[in-house]
Amino acid sequence: MADEEDREGEYLGDTSQTTQQLTPIPDAPVGAREHGMLHVLAGPHNGAIFMIDQPVVTMGRGSSCQIYLVDQGISREHARIVRRDEGFYLEDAGSRNGTFCQREQLDQPRKLLDGDRIALGAETVMRFGLQDRIEREASRQTVELMIRDPLTQLFNRRQLDERLKTEFAYARRHDTSLHALMVDLDHFKPINDRYGHQAGDRVLREVARCLEHVLRVEDVVGRYGGEEFLIAIRGVDELGACALGERLRSTIEGLRIKHLGNPIPVTVSVGVGQLRREHEAPEDLLRQADEALYEAKSSGRNCIAFR
Repeated sequence: MADEEDREGEYLGDTSQTTQQLTPIPDAPVGAREHGMLHVLAGPHNGAIFMIDQPVVTMGRGSSCQIYLVDQGISREHARIVRRDEGFYLEDAGSRNGTFCQREQLDQPRKLLDGDRIALGAETVMRFGLQDRIEREASRQTVELMIRDPLTQLFNRRQLDERLKTEFAYARRHDTSLHALMVDLDHFKPINDRYGHQAGDRVLREVARCLEHVLRVEDVVGRYGGEEFLIAIRGVDELGACALGERLRSTIEGLRIKHLGNPIPVTVSVGVGQLRREHEAPEDLLRQADEALYEAKSSGRNCIAFR
């Protein structure tokens, strides 16, 4: 397990998350193109777009950071972007390896210009940009289309793969636990056949909302494909991961979903896989969870299994 400062807290059914106390700065306009954004050009989060939509936005590998980054050499709270009346400023937050803008290491706050490049950690490079309201909304919609499943609004398969790589790298580097939970709807085809595809879509949306409600803020959840969902959780032990799987199973079983006045019974099978020392890639962890899911299905469904 990682040391105390790297632990995210055990899963206890509480979805709240401690937020960092930052000195508020007035949210004043900084001109016609008043919205900031960061586009990741290189590193583990390559292609990601982050909106600067708060007076103070922190970047780092700590769960309380608004921009969560996993990269070699990035501190828990590495840097911050502060919005002031006259523009956006980049500040180092006492990081171990420094914050760089336009190849220069910061020793004091630096005003950001449209197109400035920011480097953090070993690999992460980002470009800062200024946007007006129309550009910002277009960027936001583009990001959502890239990372969200259109039906459930959870992460899509592509984003899940990227996030799992990040979680795998973090767990390996910090020697912390990582579990993958495969959640599969039982007898989903008969639901579509009996009640229709609109009812099936509603079931998927309701289950997705249930997953979001039960999980912690820092947990990763998405639609893996069809009627299958994938969850990645770190910082909990085997008992905590299984407790989460059982809570998800029982909560979904208790859903009261109706379509045209007809109740639709819904249950799930859950496979819990644990990161092990012999695993060399995220696919090894997924295989573990998938084997556990097969075991749950073979045991009669509506249950959980651990591998």
